Amino acid sequence: MACIERESIKAAIVIDQEGRLLDVITDGDLRRAILDGHDISEPVSVIKDRRAANRVRNPVSAHESTDRVQLKNIMAKAGIRQIPLLDDQDRVVNVLTYREIDLNVIDDLEAVIMAGGFGKRLMPLTKNKPKPMLEVGSKPLLERILLGLKEYGVTKIHITTFYKRESIQEYFGDGSAIGVDINYIEENQPMGTAGALSWLDIASKDLLVVNGDIMTDVDFASMVEFHKDSVASMTVGVKDHQYTVPFGVVRMDNGVVLSVEEKPTFHHFVNAGIYVISRTSLNQIPNDKHYDMTDLISALIIEGDRVVGFPIHEYWMDIGEMDNYLRANRENQ
Repeated sequence: MACIERESIKAAIVIDQEGRLLDVITDGDLRRAILDGHDISEPVSVIKDRRAANRVRNPVSAHESTDRVQLKNIMAKAGIRQIPLLDDQDRVVNVLTYREIDLNVIDDLEAVIMAGGFGKRLMPLTKNKPKPMLEVGSKPLLERILLGLKEYGVTKIHITTFYKRESIQEYFGDGSAIGVDINYIEENQPMGTAGALSWLDIASKDLLVVNGDIMTDVDFASMVEFHKDSVASMTVGVKDHQYTVPFGVVRMDNGVVLSVEEKPTFHHFVNAGIYVISRTSLNQIPNDKHYDMTDLISALIIEGDRVVGFPIHEYWMDIGEMDNYLRANRENQ
């Protein structure tokens, strides 16, 4: 019991003298054994005996060479939160948790992809298709975003549409072809970057919102966990942006030159277009009105709600301008 409380994996791994796996004891196992009348001074073997009596399977494990996608599938199917990794002699060499393979904090989470923009800065590429349907490498950007969400276990996805919406709906349909469940939110007029969220009736406690014009490898699971740990009403993904002034910057006071810095570089956090929003915070968004994410952020701050920034160090690219779109294609063949 002390071992389980002490270790971050929240389980005790039982091995023999050669280090081979015998059992995995969880907090739930202990509680069920105590409810059955066992004393905490008894050896852990009573739990294994209890499982055998109840025809419960042996502990689930995997070989150390198993890739993360397979591990996700094994853990999801078995409904477990820890999995020991074994070598060729069945010795325990590692233990992975849901958190480490990005499943635990976003189970049942719903996401929204904002895909209703015109993409005017990318004309003539967007003359006949919306910006999120422009291809990056071999796939439309929107498909890359959907597959990225699916990789983290997010499969209930809403897509807001306006400009050339038919091309999105005809291409993806209900999403079943790529293993997701898509619900379309059709805007009759531009609703801004947050307005259409007022129409949502979501079941999950939090909502993940992603702009439809960004390429990113951000760890969505870590962002959602960060949001929960911060007890935030809203978490804003931010990216460090550097800007080098191409001239010498003169610092003065009342006309007197104090210093000159040649071509300094300034750092700012910019809005990355990825958000985690608590369900109750969505009530701030007015119905049937053009409303931007910046409006929501300001409203929450004025109300005294907690809004935090989540620094994104992973790959991130806004393809809203031609130079960035061409660069994204070079970097993602």
